[in-house]
Amino acid sequence: FPGVGLAAIAGHLTAIPDEAFIVAADMLASLAPSGALYPPLADLRSVSRAIAVAVLTAGLAQGWSSVEPKKIAEYVEAAMWEPAYRSYVPA
Repeated sequence: FPGVGLAAIAGHLTAIPDEAFIVAADMLASLAPSGALYPPLADLRSVSRAIAVAVLTAGLAQGWSSVEPKKIAEYVEAAMWEPAYRSYVPA
């Protein structure tokens, strides 16, 4: 679950309770198109973002996350890796 790992990084979680995986599984299922097991792989970034936000939001409600509620999406977005590659030009 990349989204759970993203939530752990964004929320500075010191532990990941079992409930986080239940929340992640529920969110993943809700994002899958009708009749599909999983969302399309092309949607991995947005799916991971949605799962991380859901996990941290649930963590606030259950007391194992202390992220500011209004900044959850901001923290998740800031923690996401953005690939940036240099152009390679042979010498």
